[in-house]
Amino acid sequence: MPLSLLSALVFSSALSTAALAAEPACPSGEELMFGCVLEDNQPLAICGTSDLSPTSGSVHLLLGKKGKTLTYPSGPAGQPFKYDRYTRPQTTYLSLEFEHDGAMYRVSDDESEGKMWRGLVIARGEKEEQLSCKADSVKGSLMKLEGKLPEPPSEP
Repeated sequence: MPLSLLSALVFSSALSTAALAAEPACPSGEELMFGCVLEDNQPLAICGTSDLSPTSGSVHLLLGKKGKTLTYPSGPAGQPFKYDRYTRPQTTYLSLEFEHDGAMYRVSDDESEGKMWRGLVIARGEKEEQLSCKADSVKGSLMKLEGKLPEPPSEP
């Protein structure tokens, strides 16, 4: 086998392994509510326990690759997320928000007039970064959280 063909096979195998490692996944016994691979190749997973309800269970976010993962919340802290849904004809905006280390994170699962945007927005002060999900990597929907998280307090 020519060396260039062998090199191509090894490179292709390495790419396949990297792609597999980037899949959004939850720990054993938890359900993937929503997940995708972001445009920067980081897997994003929203995971929930089977007993998730407004009074029991838990949900958490896993972001990044092994060794560089943000797990939020990192311990049992109740439900630190704010789930929001806005709908009108032909439009549904779903979001899951939380604050961590001085930044506001918002996972979005939006559809408006047939156009979809799913991804992560990270805001630090005036600076905002948007990372879109790769369309073919999206699994689940934030709609799976509907009625399963405590309602946020009403704003005055």
